Amino acid sequence: MRLQNADGHAVVIVGGEEEDHKTGLADDGNERFEHLEIRTRQRFPMVEKIEVAWSGEIVEPVDGLAFIGPNPVDNDIYVVTGDSGNG
Repeated sequence: MRLQNADGHAVVIVGGEEEDHKTGLADDGNERFEHLEIRTRQRFPMVEKIEVAWSGEIVEPVDGLAFIGPNPVDNDIYVVTGDSGNG
């Protein structure tokens, strides 16, 4: 969690639900967002509104090794993926 200013307003960015799940194997996204909002409001009661909510995927490669190297389409750009979300 971190604080930053955006357009003159204090913004709190909060992340991390308690459990990960494999893509497509859970259909409880709204419940997870609600739980995160409840915890946020308990800790930061001054929060007026939720601006945006999103989720992301953590890529776990089969061989356990991340890919770090040039983008196959554009060698001027390097990519990092498959690092278990801990890059």
